[in-house]
Amino acid sequence: ASGFYKLFLTGESASAGGLIPVSSGFISNLSSLAPGESVKLAYTVSFAPIYVIVIVVAILILLFLFLNRKVKITKEVVEHHSSEGFVDIKMAVRVKNVTINKKPITDIVVYDYIPKTALKVSIMGPKEGKIERVGDHLKLIWREQQIAPGDEIILMYEIKSKIGLLGGINLPSAECRFNYNGKIYTVHSNALILNIK
Repeated sequence: ASGFYKLFLTGESASAGGLIPVSSGFISNLSSLAPGESVKLAYTVSFAPIYVIVIVVAILILLFLFLNRKVKITKEVVEHHSSEGFVDIKMAVRVKNVTINKKPITDIVVYDYIPKTALKVSIMGPKEGKIERVGDHLKLIWREQQIAPGDEIILMYEIKSKIGLLGGINLPSAECRFNYNGKIYTVHSNALILNIK
């Protein structure tokens, strides 16, 4: 047995005599064998400790990520209506402070990128934002001074777009930058594909 397997050894046996562990594996303690006689040496290993370690590490990583959550940002289609090759889509971007230690996030800037097929964009709801052109894309920008622990802001807009050749529209992820305890963080929302029937 190699040194690696010996770490996970659960048993060893010999058809005659016994086994003596050595650095390179095991040897039989039989002093001699008669002509035609043989000795079968066997050992068993279990990798259960490796599985336990992997599971524990995975749990610790998930726990670390959960305890270090700061902002949850989600993007969703509120409603859409299509006719004659065009679609009107009402969108919502939700930004929620999910910090565990109950501290506010500040200097929040939310960006959302509009698909190239969009013909018209308008911001809705109580949160004012602005529309900028970046290359051949339009970008929506909202600024918020602070979000208290557990609070959520909802940013809404509407776009009129051409329907793609395959009947789908890609809605890329939104981005949120914010200050938390003097450090700047960036998180991204989910992306969406809206299939038009």
